Amino acid sequence: MKHTLLTTLLLTACAADDGLSPQIANLTYTPSTATHGQVVTITGTFTFTDDDGDLAELGAEITLPDRTTQTFPMSKLGGVGDMTTGTLGLQLQVLPPTAGSYAFSLWITDEAGNESNPLEGTLTAN
Repeated sequence: MKHTLLTTLLLTACAADDGLSPQIANLTYTPSTATHGQVVTITGTFTFTDDDGDLAELGAEITLPDRTTQTFPMSKLGGVGDMTTGTLGLQLQVLPPTAGSYAFSLWITDEAGNESNPLEGTLTAN
């Protein structure tokens, strides 16, 4: 069975050394349910701490109901400057091809390639 998943990430935020990984927390998002076969836009926020002040990119991965995963190309974080703490907003468009539970994971990296801890959410498609 072929699965098609459409995803778009948009981020706005706040953010150069090399040793410390950024940390993220407090993911909030809506909605948590969708209709399969229809595009849904998930909007949300999460907080970050980056002692180096050099945030660079957002990564995302989605696990489909059949347990296959899709990792998306890294998205540049624009407007982050040299901030060391703040809140990032996100917008994720998903087209769930079938009913079931879709788990997504988000993380950020800094300019040195240090990766943050992941944050996870779930979208249930009816």
